[in-house]
Amino acid sequence: MAILSSIGKHHLVAIRTLVANLEDDIVSLMKSHRIMVVRPEGAQLPPLPFAVRSVGWRRSMQGEKEYNPPRPFWQLWWNEDGSGILDGSPAGSTALGAGMVSWHAPGEAHHVHNRGPWTYRWLTLDGGEVGAFLSACGYDHQQRRLQPGVAAPSQLFERLAVEVNDPLGARRAFATAVQILTQATEPPPRDEDPLVEQCLLRIEAHYADPLYGIAALAHDLHTHRSTLHRRCVRAWGMGPGARLQSRRLAAVLEALGNTQGSIAAIARNCGFADPAYCARVVRRATGLSPRALRGMKSTTPRRTAPSSPQ
Repeated sequence: MAILSSIGKHHLVAIRTLVANLEDDIVSLMKSHRIMVVRPEGAQLPPLPFAVRSVGWRRSMQGEKEYNPPRPFWQLWWNEDGSGILDGSPAGSTALGAGMVSWHAPGEAHHVHNRGPWTYRWLTLDGGEVGAFLSACGYDHQQRRLQPGVAAPSQLFERLAVEVNDPLGARRAFATAVQILTQATEPPPRDEDPLVEQCLLRIEAHYADPLYGIAALAHDLHTHRSTLHRRCVRAWGMGPGARLQSRRLAAVLEALGNTQGSIAAIARNCGFADPAYCARVVRRATGLSPRALRGMKSTTPRRTAPSSPQ
């Protein structure tokens, strides 16, 4: 009877230990959740300025830390909610509040720790032209922090995961990554200026007209060009001419993936009187010609089963 009692006590201790361990595992899973999709080995990589290596999402609770040794690729974080700190970049300790973006270059070790519940999306890129592309888009490699004027584009990140998981999806993944990277440089909203608001409405209404420029904008808004430029720079960080061209460029990039018209026709329909100049603008922004970009973005990408979290 004493022997049975002893065995029972040992079993009880073992069961209690097992339950405690299970509870710890459950709490850990509740506190930290991570999903990652990595480009399959042997995936076809066409000659592009860069390729998307992986994409993911992470949610962590207060006090969690993660150390990442130097890696041979670029990594970008886009904070969705909460706040955290990235250590290890040339900028030192980078605090990320809600909606903020930061990134690390190849060979940079970094620590990640949060100030409370923290949710962010991330992607990694490899290829020799990543740094030049980010610089052309307005990324400051010394400051390493952006405050976009838009929320993290969750649908684009989710679409990117499908494309990265597809061994034949490198071109579509590149096109989606370009959209994410350029959206991160959208200026944050400033104090509303009625003149600037009207300017934005005019740009949206007339960007497709190649003859519509700064002179027409100023005339329609009953103001001087220098006044319009000064107030737009104060509100957007760029003048009305740059904003008009940015809108035309966005229309061209969308049309290249979604329409079958000639490249010259697309340029004219999106407000570029000279298709050759349009091609130079596209190449300066993306590193590729319109012809090379054409067909990269599929409006109905083939869906594949997601990779197992790693």
